[in-house]
Amino acid sequence: MRTTEVVQSNFQVSPSSGFDDAESSSSLPSSAIIITDQEYPVRPAFSLLTKLLDDFTAKVPQSSFTSGSISFPEIQTYLQKYQDPRQADTIMRVQQELDETKIVLVSASRSARIASLFDRCIVA
Repeated sequence: MRTTEVVQSNFQVSPSSGFDDAESSSSLPSSAIIITDQEYPVRPAFSLLTKLLDDFTAKVPQSSFTSGSISFPEIQTYLQKYQDPRQADTIMRVQQELDETKIVLVSASRSARIASLFDRCIVA
């Protein structure tokens, strides 16, 4: 499985010209994009975006938006965690464990059937 390597450059936010601080006292609209290869699953990608936006809006004050450069070191932690989407996404991890369990059960079932057929052959 190939994982997506994300390269981070300077993380900067510029103030949007269409917003007035009095007008948007609660929060500025937030958006993010993610670029991955075709093998990277969709759910963990959107989960990463959601968590990044939530954490960013909680930790970075709007007053720092006008400075032109914002420090958000937590992005490195998120990017490292999501390099392996199966470890980052709980649902994918549980699904993988279920798939592995299913393989073991099917294998055990086949072994039991083979043993049963073998016993019938010996008795006959």
